[in-house]
Amino acid sequence: MAGGVYVVAGPGTLLHGAPTEGSHPAPIDELRSAISSKDGTVLVPGIDPIKDLANFNARIKVVPQVLVECKTPLGVSQTILWAKKFGIPIRGRSGGHSINDSLFVHGLGLSAGTCPRVGIAGLTLGGGHGLSSRKFGLTADNLLSLTMVDASGNNIQASDTANPDLLWASKGGGGGNFGVVTEFEFQVHAVGNVQIFYLSWPPAKAAQVLASWQKFAPFAPNELTCHLAIDSGRDGIIGVHCGGQLLPETAGTTPTRAELTRMLGPLTSIRPKAFTIHARTFLGAAIHFYGDDKPQIFFKAKSDYADQLLADDAIAGIIRQFSGQHWPHGSITSRGHRVSSSNKYTLLRTVLYGVGERCRYTPDVETNEKSVRVRTSLFFRIRLC
Repeated sequence: MAGGVYVVAGPGTLLHGAPTEGSHPAPIDELRSAISSKDGTVLVPGIDPIKDLANFNARIKVVPQVLVECKTPLGVSQTILWAKKFGIPIRGRSGGHSINDSLFVHGLGLSAGTCPRVGIAGLTLGGGHGLSSRKFGLTADNLLSLTMVDASGNNIQASDTANPDLLWASKGGGGGNFGVVTEFEFQVHAVGNVQIFYLSWPPAKAAQVLASWQKFAPFAPNELTCHLAIDSGRDGIIGVHCGGQLLPETAGTTPTRAELTRMLGPLTSIRPKAFTIHARTFLGAAIHFYGDDKPQIFFKAKSDYADQLLADDAIAGIIRQFSGQHWPHGSITSRGHRVSSSNKYTLLRTVLYGVGERCRYTPDVETNEKSVRVRTSLFFRIRLC
């Protein structure tokens, strides 16, 4: 296993000096004693060398007082029991997107996410939307079983035959708060090469593109995923663009440029100012969309689902609202998923597509507050449609 358990506590509660004769060991010393080198490593920021802990979203600033890099379930269990003893809150953090790196060597892949620095545990336990979800399902749909350490430090397994309710609840429900997962078993898929694409239009075509996109993308073949974004700046709408990928219909084959170009006809007919197609491996495309090299930015985001097409007057209202907000940077993103989820309890069966909106800003307080107000206003405008 790879990952860590964050320990968050108030100043001075962990890093006491060496105990004097007759006194109890400091909590941090007790933790170091409980975690053997084969089970994990206890690291203290500012004292021990620690890899970058920065979040993609720069507005999230949480620096743990202690980080335990757990190597075994026992290391996780000992950390949880120690935190319970001293009343110290903990958080789990998994090991990044490296799962597809290992799988692709064997010609296999798994639905990945689209955000930098999101680990496989957070992706799976949160549901797991990605560019392959229309064909392969959500990451959580591909979850067969898991093993977790619960709040009592016990190892628990969940599958279709053991604790099935826990397995179901771990597929996007509960915020991943049922325990610290130490092992996942997934259904994986044969993968090879894909085609990725990008289109952009001038701002004046925003309404036309949105109207055409929503009638096309959710109903396209499951191999095609097509995300639309409308960007706004201080001068109103500044960009309209669309990107995505085409998977092969049959494993072992490669989709062609001509095939993708034909599929995108409803969008290319609006005369984009830019249209590019590039062949990539499945892994190369995944890295292209979620790559950890993305720079940190300050942003606040919110999302929802659409279960019916937007009427023309609703589209006009959204574009009008978006055009009139002169914020530093914002975007509305439509994700053409229409996921055919295998989870019998899922609510996504009636969903046509997902809608998200995000405002990006500087650390300046006034700009921050204005951006949040604008984001909230836009979100409720979308919901009223």
